[in-house]
Amino acid sequence: MRIPGLDIQRKKAVVILGAGASRGAQCLQDSLLPPPLDTDFFSLLERVQHRDRALKQLLEFVKSEFGEASFPRMEELFTQIEALSEFHENLNITPGPRVTRYRRQLDTFVGNIARFFQHVFIDAASGAHRTCDHHDRLAELLHAEDAIVTFNYDCLMDDALRRKAGRGWNPERSYGFEIQDAAVAGWRPETPRGRPARTPIALLKLHGSLNWDRSGGSESRQLVLRDDPYTHSRRAAAEVVPPVWDKTIKEDEVLKHIWKEARRTLPTGPVLLTIGYSVPPTDLLSQALIRIAASERAENQKLSHVIVVNPDVDARRRLISLVQGGMNAGTSIIEMNTLSELSRLLH
Repeated sequence: MRIPGLDIQRKKAVVILGAGASRGAQCLQDSLLPPPLDTDFFSLLERVQHRDRALKQLLEFVKSEFGEASFPRMEELFTQIEALSEFHENLNITPGPRVTRYRRQLDTFVGNIARFFQHVFIDAASGAHRTCDHHDRLAELLHAEDAIVTFNYDCLMDDALRRKAGRGWNPERSYGFEIQDAAVAGWRPETPRGRPARTPIALLKLHGSLNWDRSGGSESRQLVLRDDPYTHSRRAAAEVVPPVWDKTIKEDEVLKHIWKEARRTLPTGPVLLTIGYSVPPTDLLSQALIRIAASERAENQKLSHVIVVNPDVDARRRLISLVQGGMNAGTSIIEMNTLSELSRLLH
């Protein structure tokens, strides 16, 4: 990766993206409907529920179950829904039909996220997908063998790589598993000059992705990349990991492979750049991944730069604590509040 503002010309880098990376996108800074965070998902959903019947029904369900005084965090709500669904499925003691309303919310989660993100990431007037100058610049500066580890469902970064990373981006291999050539049509590099990179830029989407179509089956060879990631038709539950506390991945071979790739990738390269990742205290698997990867760095592979972009000071401190095992006395720690601040380093 190249970072002109730090005089980094070509050092291998790993970039971690959290929800704040999409929230800070330049194209959405003045939007009345920014990308949601865990804490404000339902309050933002309320702004568009009048445009979509399914989203209105979801909001009515939330209010009926948890009251109208204040909305719960998204992870808190879906964790409770999962527990209630399991309770009614396994501990039913009365005759009559099973309670299915909780399972129904889990089954329709992917489609509802796609519906909501249509309003966020697609311009209503033109129908065009929004793009971000900051994400584009990041894609331009990444080199083959660099990696992005992201917790986001959206495809801002995928699209930036497609348009700006040239042959460093290879959708058949960049996602951390092999996708058949015929299944990636809309995501090939926009400027395919030169030879494809031997080791392309990795985009490891630990919680799945809205451009994955897994309606044909659960195996990687059955996965197709959707041209439009925000369509809500023919959605499979396995396309994204729902926001629950127990984010188990052991039963999904695609996700398990991606997490293993992330574990192999995170301890490599001297530069770690994290953007908008808040280190949720309940996401223990992600914390374990980052902490263990840092501790597994050899003495001659310690981080030269740790760059943490997040307006939340406590979140920055939590991230730095997680990667402490990968640092030494020579590590430069750079803290920033916003993507706009980082952008000045990238130019």
